[in-house]
Amino acid sequence: MNFEISMFNKKQKGFTLIELLVVIAIIGLLAGIVLVSLGGARDSARNARIQASISQFRSAAELFANDATGNAYTGICADASVSGLRADLSAQSGAASVCFDAATDYCISSGLVGGANICVSDAGVVGSIVCAAATTACL
Repeated sequence: MNFEISMFNKKQKGFTLIELLVVIAIIGLLAGIVLVSLGGARDSARNARIQASISQFRSAAELFANDATGNAYTGICADASVSGLRADLSAQSGAASVCFDAATDYCISSGLVGGANICVSDAGVVGSIVCAAATTACL
């Protein structure tokens, strides 16, 4: 008889299945909220990297023109010094960058995450437009 009484008075240690499921559900809900909020930050980071690559292209183009080419931009789009920048632009934006060059001017544009464009020419960086082949300028 003493054995039966001590068995019923003994408290079990541990968690029930329902308690564990509630905790797992709460953790899953919090993880989902964090992942959704990080999506916008990831897009902003990609756009910042695209804009930095466009600015680096402008610097490389000026160095190219001032080097041994006689202050001309002809061939900058195919030059090996900017091929890495163009590859990075294509990888980050998901589309190939557009680049045109001529003797006195150049233009390169790339898409941003979210549908907008960014363009740089010998005149400067301008947002939300693309390069035009006929004028090698941002339009």
